Amino acid sequence: MNKKGIEIIILFLVLFSPTLFAVEIKMNSEFDSGETLIASISGNFLDEITRENILFYQNHVRIPLSYDVREINGDFYIYALLLEKGVGNYSMVIKNVRYTEGTQIIEEEIRKNFTITEETADFSVNPGCLTTSDNFFLEVQNLKNEKIIISVKTPSILISNSSVELKSGEIKKVYFNLNTEESAFEKIELNSDDISYSIPIFLYLPEKIEEPEKVDFKF
Repeated sequence: MNKKGIEIIILFLVLFSPTLFAVEIKMNSEFDSGETLIASISGNFLDEITRENILFYQNHVRIPLSYDVREINGDFYIYALLLEKGVGNYSMVIKNVRYTEGTQIIEEEIRKNFTITEETADFSVNPGCLTTSDNFFLEVQNLKNEKIIISVKTPSILISNSSVELKSGEIKKVYFNLNTEESAFEKIELNSDDISYSIPIFLYLPEKIEEPEKVDFKF
């Protein structure tokens, strides 16, 4: 490559790299029908991302969707239930949220495109992310025409069944009991033959304050 070509590549990186990496969205570009969308968004945000900032579109038409967002350790996690949404092109848009790009404050919308395929996901999960200070459960539904088995992999700070069996269309709650007295950020893995979910969980537990030992003075 000649010198001019190298200069063009360097100029491209200088001009466009900050824009590409100012906000990072980790999310699949394709989802099977009924699959639960889970996304993580990181960046130097000046405003909190709330439900009101998040919009979903099919092509260019805004659509209703069940979704929620949680802030965990400075990052934002969004999940959306894609049940009963047809095959096609969709977008997740975040508006009216300021973030920094180098020394600049940016107010442009954040957009992430995705598609829903004709394939049916094995199962859905709700919620797709969670913050809690107590025992909790996740709700799973079999979307297939036959029985499936979902394996459940938890960190040591949580206690749960190692698997759950679902008949076609069946909905079950998978319960998790806390096995820790300290706050922690972990992920729960739910797997079937054809799909895998990694569910972010933040456990916020108040620190226990030890009372000073009482001393009995006698004279």
